[in-house]
Amino acid sequence: MTGDFDPLRDYATEMDPPGSILGSPWSLLFAGSLKGWPTNPIRAEFRQVQPSDVETLLVSGSIDFSTPAEFATDELLPYLTRGQQVILAEMGHAVADLFNVQPEATERLLTSFYDTGVADDSLYIYAPMDFSVSLGFPTLAKLLVAGTIGFVFMTWLQSRFARVNAAVLFIALLFFAWLWGVWGLLLGAPLLAIAKVICDRVEALKPVGELLGR
Repeated sequence: MTGDFDPLRDYATEMDPPGSILGSPWSLLFAGSLKGWPTNPIRAEFRQVQPSDVETLLVSGSIDFSTPAEFATDELLPYLTRGQQVILAEMGHAVADLFNVQPEATERLLTSFYDTGVADDSLYIYAPMDFSVSLGFPTLAKLLVAGTIGFVFMTWLQSRFARVNAAVLFIALLFFAWLWGVWGLLLGAPLLAIAKVICDRVEALKPVGELLGR
């Protein structure tokens, strides 16, 4: 069941134009994958905006690239006879912006609308959006690959020198990392090696030492 899917359009081609640098993989994944699937459009009258006299508050962000404020202004607001639209400066599409950036102002905006029918946005303070990227996906991917390789390699290397089973050492490092963080990663292997030496020297604990060994 779909409200706006057009089976006559080639969404996959439209979303991947030849001159595009980035493309639109996210939209292509969801809309482009619908090609070939059976669709059942809803009735035509329900695919159009319906007039309403219910008090409605439209809250938009001035830099919402997904659903720009102009869409609500031009296509929805004219059908709402008792509708109001508030466009918040430097706000994006995410609801998190609305409730986390200036929560007191958002509370005033919503409560004033519900109490009086007039949305009070006077508490909002202009704050430019910061578009700087702290790490970014390429850096995170490099850190993830390096961390995974380093963790597996160091586990294998430490198991050889400590004569400890690699699987046991891996589990021990995970446990100590969860327990103590970075210090757990540094101290996990030595502690396990000490435990194995003690188990090998104590007659009653030799079965445990064999379990820890290779």
